[in-house]
Amino acid sequence: MDDSGGTATIRDELRHLADHLPEDATWHDVMEEAYLRIVIEDGLKASREGRVKSLKEVMHKYGLAE
Repeated sequence: MDDSGGTATIRDELRHLADHLPEDATWHDVMEEAYLRIVIEDGLKASREGRVKSLKEVMHKYGLAE
C-alpha cells in the first residue's frame, strides 16, 4: 500500500525499499527484506483465510511441553 492509501505496485514498493535501505546495503540485505515481506504477506493472507493453528496445536504437533 502506498502513502496515499491506494494500492502500490511491486515497482513502487521496490523504490520505497531502495529509498529506505542504508547506503552500504548489500544484495543480501535487499533479498532479506524482500523475503521478510513475502513471509509476512503470506501469513496475513493465511490468517484472513482462516488457515491458522493455535499455539497449543503447534506445540502438540512438535511434541513441545506446554
